[in-house]
Amino acid sequence: MATFDAQLKESLPHLWRYGFSLTRAHHQTDDLVQDTVERGILKRSLWDALHPLRPWLMKIELNIFRDKYRAQARAGSGDGG
Repeated sequence: MATFDAQLKESLPHLWRYGFSLTRAHHQTDDLVQDTVERGILKRSLWDALHPLRPWLMKIELNIFRDKYRAQARAGSGDGG
């Protein structure tokens, strides 16, 4: 099985396409993929090397997107009433 770094590099186009399907904006997709890669590298020790990396990274990407969406929704709903 390919190394973490090789699988990460192979996953980048897939992460970008999936991110764009979530955000529908190029600059937001770039930020989302960057955040995903950063978190994936930081949490690398949690990845099970017996499984492919891409699904794990895509789950991270979805979680980051959801967290940002929730934060934006909370900020937008703070109208006091």
